[in-house]
Amino acid sequence: MDLLSPGLGLVFWQTIVFLALAGILLKFAWPPLLNAIQQREDKIEQALEKAEKARQSVKELQAREDKIIKDSRKQRDDILKAAQEASENMKSETRQELEKLREKMMTETKHEIRKEREKAAQEMKYTIATLSIQIAEKILQEQLQNKKTRDDILNKYIRNLNLN
Repeated sequence: MDLLSPGLGLVFWQTIVFLALAGILLKFAWPPLLNAIQQREDKIEQALEKAEKARQSVKELQAREDKIIKDSRKQRDDILKAAQEASENMKSETRQELEKLREKMMTETKHEIRKEREKAAQEMKYTIATLSIQIAEKILQEQLQNKKTRDDILNKYIRNLNLN
């Protein structure tokens, strides 16, 4: 027999073995692979949904912060207008008292605005931090499921510890 032209029996048995192997792989290996791919796709979809929810939460917090600032400015403007009208109708002694009152109210309003802004910022930071940690945790869990990736990360950290 020549190497370039195999016999009919060899071709027949190679075809039979190939088809049997392909059948076994299709029956036993293909469904778990598809299942793993679907699970990964679902996890990615969930992570994207969480990120979208976080983005929406940030927008809502920003809108609430803007409303608080707008309301505080309106309140401040109303207080200033009332103080100005009252000061026009009173004598110089009363004007001095109203000026002190206006300054006190401005300080309180600014302090109130600052407190509300800080509170909104803290809520926003907490929400973002929580979601970031959850997303990072899911990503790390996915990366650490792969033995090669996990070994590479561990080796990298060991090298860094040896250098320090």
